[in-house]
Amino acid sequence: MARLFKLTITRYVDPQGRRYKKGDPGTSKKRVKSKTWRGEYRDADGTRKTESLCSNKEAAKQLLAKLEREAQYERAGLTSPFEKHHKQLLVSHLQDFATTLGNTVDSADYVQSIESRCRRIIEGCGFRYIGDISANQVQQSLAGLKREGLG
Repeated sequence: MARLFKLTITRYVDPQGRRYKKGDPGTSKKRVKSKTWRGEYRDADGTRKTESLCSNKEAAKQLLAKLEREAQYERAGLTSPFEKHHKQLLVSHLQDFATTLGNTVDSADYVQSIESRCRRIIEGCGFRYIGDISANQVQQSLAGLKREGLG
């Protein structure tokens, strides 16, 4: 079962309320609750996880319920194994691709040219995630590069 809570923060302050380090002379211990709600739940592997949520209690309850529901779906095998890849930026995928290509190909110039061509298409089309990729946009971008003499 998930639980919602606020952390208790211990601060050491002087009589005027200024914060100091623990053990400084003339300070007293003051305990306050954090402004942010935190949620504790079990992920798909059964590991207890703690997440910082938000300062609004109702919104924090909803976020925690969503995290718990997603963990249950993953545990039941109802999530896509590619979901994390869909949330990763394309430039990150491109870096991974270039690294893998560099490990399999001898020519660094070849890897650099392939990476720069892919990057030009990604940036030219304004793609950020895998779901943004459109064959039509790629064709239009390549046609534009060809007209400019860069293709």
